[in-house]
Amino acid sequence: MHNPTIGSIAQSTLSDAHAGKKHAVKAIDFCCGAGGLTRGLLDAGIAVVAGVDNDERLRDTYERNNEPSIFVGEDLAKINIKNLRKRVGIESTDKTLYAACTPCQPFSSLNRTKSDDARKSLLLEFAEIVSARKMGKWLILQRLSL
Repeated sequence: MHNPTIGSIAQSTLSDAHAGKKHAVKAIDFCCGAGGLTRGLLDAGIAVVAGVDNDERLRDTYERNNEPSIFVGEDLAKINIKNLRKRVGIESTDKTLYAACTPCQPFSSLNRTKSDDARKSLLLEFAEIVSARKMGKWLILQRLSL
């Protein structure tokens, strides 16, 4: 019995990305920044269809380094997950991964203005998306603390 490796899955998933075929796993990277996590997921064979971040300055870098994934410049608090999924081509039957690397600075012991940092709510906004979606299969959440 042959067990596919991440490499073989990556090859078929990435080659299918431009052919319009269904992928084993489709992902959305929330709080994507310039796309470091997206790049790792793509390299692992996961079809990251979109990265979401409210900082439009990151769009060109994100899209240049993570093709064919698209950058969605929206505020996490204002995203309608059903509309986003439809917009990026994720169907209810697709195996879906939601990933997020929310900023760590609001939680850092080095941050003396923790209570004033608006980014602190991003972790809860992502939790709202995850709890309301009932459409995904997997979740990755990274939050570093210094």
